[in-house]
Amino acid sequence: MISNFLSKSRPINYLLILLILVIFFLIGVFSDANIKFNFISVSKILINIAALFFMVLLINFVIRKNTLTKDNSYTLFIVVMFFAMLPSSMKWSMIFLSNIFLLISLRRVYSLKNNIRTAIKIFDAGFWLGISILFYSNLILFWIVLLMGLVFYQRLNLKNVVISILGMAIPIFLFYVYCLTFDQLLAFNNFFDFQLQSSIVFYGKHSILIPITIIVSLTIWSVISVSSTIYKIGIKNKSSWFLLLINLLIALFVTFSSEQKTGGELIFLFFPISVVLANYFQKEKDVIFKNLILYLISFVTVAVYFL
Repeated sequence: MISNFLSKSRPINYLLILLILVIFFLIGVFSDANIKFNFISVSKILINIAALFFMVLLINFVIRKNTLTKDNSYTLFIVVMFFAMLPSSMKWSMIFLSNIFLLISLRRVYSLKNNIRTAIKIFDAGFWLGISILFYSNLILFWIVLLMGLVFYQRLNLKNVVISILGMAIPIFLFYVYCLTFDQLLAFNNFFDFQLQSSIVFYGKHSILIPITIIVSLTIWSVISVSSTIYKIGIKNKSSWFLLLINLLIALFVTFSSEQKTGGELIFLFFPISVVLANYFQKEKDVIFKNLILYLISFVTVAVYFL
């Protein structure tokens, strides 16, 4: 049974789940009629899959390092299924790269629950967020997550707010210096040209609409189910849960307000939603129901490639 397999965290679980990721990635590569295999294209494919591996393992590391779930493989499996459901999210892009730096920033935000080197963590969170903003400016909204992290973990004061802003401002200032030095100020000005687009026409395609419907439905169900039992857990874990919900809301806004809709922008949702669903699966006692949902996710993932 798939739930029994995922309820444990073992090296064989990691290997099999990552193998699934490779298979779906290669299916996407070979289904592209325009690709021509040569040294350059193969090199790009290898770099892309290495970056994909890094991001998936980074998401898993952030979650395990900050104990956002118990010791199991649900999160890793869910993230891989999300990537497979939405093949465009696996492709190297500015959004893909920005998400890597955003995850590094979020790792420091969630680590604020431990009162160790707080000022350094806040600065690091702001600094990595600043770098992610350079690749995708709308991510500046994730400063709200950092700010709410200070609130939920009781670290909010003027000094820490200033440190977070300073950390975020340094990469942006260095980018300004670069643009000024090489007479590229137009690029810096364009950096502040925030693009918010509310159109969701693109998501009407069956290959996008069906995965989104499944993901959104399961997320709403999981949020309600887990939140109803939140009083049973410790105060720090409660804070992490509420911060995760803020993280999810900001990710939803950034995703659906993206100017360019390719499906790749949904990558910002993978981290918070995978944690939400993993918390539901580890809480749910009905093994049959859990297996049905996991098989449904797997079925939809495969079905997408036939739409």
